[in-house]
Amino acid sequence: MNLLHRAGRRDCLRLYNIKEEREGKRAERSIQKVCDELEELVERRTAELRETNESLQRDISECKYSLSDLLRATGETIEIGETREQDNGTRE
Repeated sequence: MNLLHRAGRRDCLRLYNIKEEREGKRAERSIQKVCDELEELVERRTAELRETNESLQRDISECKYSLSDLLRATGETIEIGETREQDNGTRE
């Protein structure tokens, strides 16, 4: 091979390596961008789930209090009803 041919091949290899390096860096940037977007999506979704869970916990607490009040009121009604029946039974 003559010198010119070797130099041309060497330059072609350098250009190819530069092109590959640029494409590799471009691919890395693309991958990093996708990773960043995915991380942001996960953070946003996690925050939404946290808010939903907190809301559900508040709803559960409210239901417990309401049920407790209802049971207390029902229990008082039952006691009152039983007392009236007993009073009616003794009067007869």
